[in-house]
Amino acid sequence: MHAALQRAGHRLHRVASAVVISHLAFSFREAMAHLYRGGRRFGQERLARSPVWFGLFLRLAVGIVPALLTWRVAIAVVSRRRREIGQLVLALPVVACLTASWGAGEAMAYWGGRGRT
Repeated sequence: MHAALQRAGHRLHRVASAVVISHLAFSFREAMAHLYRGGRRFGQERLARSPVWFGLFLRLAVGIVPALLTWRVAIAVVSRRRREIGQLVLALPVVACLTASWGAGEAMAYWGGRGRT
């Protein structure tokens, strides 16, 4: 979405105080599938826009994607919402599963897996 907005001439700005509330109603299984497809789309677009050497790097480094994404979630909570660290700890297994699903989608894109995105 961000890339499409930028291609349309819009400038994007990061606003640290912004709060995003989602009203999407997904079951855990639906969320896993949604994130897998999102990871594949992201990976396909990223690979298509990258030089060959970076594509090789992505193929080698894709295994750390779930850990990196989980780490980013944890850092965001610790730095912005300290009162919710307990909830983060309880949610880490779910967060890890969801980020693993995204990472699997990226891996399939980078390694040339065929199928629906």
